[in-house]
Amino acid sequence: MRFLQTLTQPVVLLQVLVLASTGLAKEAQVPLSSDTHSRQPHRVAIIGGGAGGSSAAYHLQHFADQSEHDFSLDITLYEKELRVGGRTTTVNAFDDPAFPVELGGSIFVKANHILYNFTRDFGLDATSRSSREEGHSDYDLGVWDGEQFVFKQSSSDSRWQGYWDIVKLLWKYGSAPIKIRNLTQAMLDKFLSVYDEPLFPFSSLTGIIEQTGLIDDISLDGKTMLEAKGAGGAFANDIVQASTRVMCRATPPRDHRSRASSGHQRHSSIFLCRPPHW
Repeated sequence: MRFLQTLTQPVVLLQVLVLASTGLAKEAQVPLSSDTHSRQPHRVAIIGGGAGGSSAAYHLQHFADQSEHDFSLDITLYEKELRVGGRTTTVNAFDDPAFPVELGGSIFVKANHILYNFTRDFGLDATSRSSREEGHSDYDLGVWDGEQFVFKQSSSDSRWQGYWDIVKLLWKYGSAPIKIRNLTQAMLDKFLSVYDEPLFPFSSLTGIIEQTGLIDDISLDGKTMLEAKGAGGAFANDIVQASTRVMCRATPPRDHRSRASSGHQRHSSIFLCRPPHW
């Protein structure tokens, strides 16, 4: 019995030491942090795949990839149609491919940095409206009121012809074109500041609108704003309304003032993509 006892004592002691060391080892173990496995991507849902929704999805991913912070996005875009683009699409009139018609958003101005830069980044062929090759006309721009042309702008490259078009515009509409031009430039200066530091990037759309003063520019509809600035009447009805209908598919009484004024841009600064978007 003694022999067995002396033999079992070291065994018991060894077991105690093993158990003690195992317990200490468990307490000393600290799991290594792994950002790759523990950090979940930020989930973003975007409703609508029109121009705004698709652009938001693209730029969220674009700036996330360029960010100095290590994070990922899981973006889901919900769209009821089988395509993206919203009203920016082309349909065939009379179901005939020989007559494609763009429903909206077919033209844009150079001041719209997002669209203009898209043409560069994606290799699209952007051209001014005046450089289109289809057909020929003595006039580059015309406004039709249903019965007659209320205004026509010559397609001539002559400087004197350009001056004559301006004279005709001022003779018919007075100082309204100048007021609209100044108003448009002032609003563009505010809007374009949003793209640059220190305002960009911003965390609150409402905050940036208030900070730039754009809140005053979007609080009124286009018709009220134009009348308040002394630029209503015939010019608003003939030129501004025609421009906003073509570019924004809206009329000044229903459109806020930022689009009503931005719709009146120099014709030479208006671009489109060839071929038309489908």
